[in-house]
Amino acid sequence: MRTRTSSWMLAVIALTFGGVTASAQVAPGLRTGTTELGLFAGASIGLDKLRPMGGMNISRAVTSWALPYGEFSYFPEIARRQSVGTSVSEGGAKIYDIHFGVHLCAPLKEKRVLPYGVFGFGWIRTDVMVKTRDTRAPAGTGTDNHFTDNDPAVNFGGGIRYYATDRAGFRVEYKLYRPVSGRFTDFFSKVEGGLFFQF
Repeated sequence: MRTRTSSWMLAVIALTFGGVTASAQVAPGLRTGTTELGLFAGASIGLDKLRPMGGMNISRAVTSWALPYGEFSYFPEIARRQSVGTSVSEGGAKIYDIHFGVHLCAPLKEKRVLPYGVFGFGWIRTDVMVKTRDTRAPAGTGTDNHFTDNDPAVNFGGGIRYYATDRAGFRVEYKLYRPVSGRFTDFFSKVEGGLFFQF
């Protein structure tokens, strides 16, 4: 009898403790005043063909649905070669995206999946190095051309955040960019996915 009574009491204590612990947990989602660090990778479509990219952002929630952020993306150099007659051009461009914006999250409380819209403004920096040579000339000869562009651009899009815990998770995002001026003036898009951590 004592054994059954003891087992019954332990079960009640475990259930009570489990209920208190669950109620004490913070529901997933944005919380005003929290800082968030994000790491991501993806690719651009339409910006000098397909390019892989990676980067990070940092943000601070001003409300439970508005998350202003600053973001840096790096698109590594992809070698290109072009021949016109006896003239050959070889080189590539490193591209950097620096912009500021805001995530506007749907006001869904206690949900692990949180859709959001995003818009921002920043700069596309293009660092180009091209070597042009004549195939009839001696080896090692040619002309090096190095130039950089810093072009303003606006972007907008949306994504989905998934909270694996109350302060960490991952997100996928799609953004459409429109450079205002410069070397790239057509629309291009960027697809990315990564992790986020709130403090």
